[in-house]
Amino acid sequence: MLAQQVTEVANQTHRFLTDNSYTASGVLVVLVVVVVIAIWKMSSWIGKEIAIPARDKGFEFLDKSFKHLDIVNTTMTGMNTTMVAISETLKSLSALVNSRFDSIEEKVDKLDAHMKQQDAKIDSISKGPRNV
Repeated sequence: MLAQQVTEVANQTHRFLTDNSYTASGVLVVLVVVVVIAIWKMSSWIGKEIAIPARDKGFEFLDKSFKHLDIVNTTMTGMNTTMVAISETLKSLSALVNSRFDSIEEKVDKLDAHMKQQDAKIDSISKGPRNV
């Protein structure tokens, strides 16, 4: 009796689906729903496993890059301060060397003038008196 009732229900369902052509439409709807659910699950997995870790790694890379740029900035600022100090020192040394060079040049000019005087005296002595 139970088998007869189950068979009857199956036959009625079969007639209903084939007579009204709901079978093809129903299968397509089920396939579309399955594809949508699969795409939704796949995009959820891609987001959790690929997109979010990639975003986190990108932000980590940017943080490290900015820290590196801060270190480079600090180093360059220190180098600039040192270069300014060296430049000032070189300016003062240049002024000192120039003043010393000018002093030496004056002394050489005086020595040259003195040597010319001595040469003139030697020339006058070596020629002797002119008694004609």
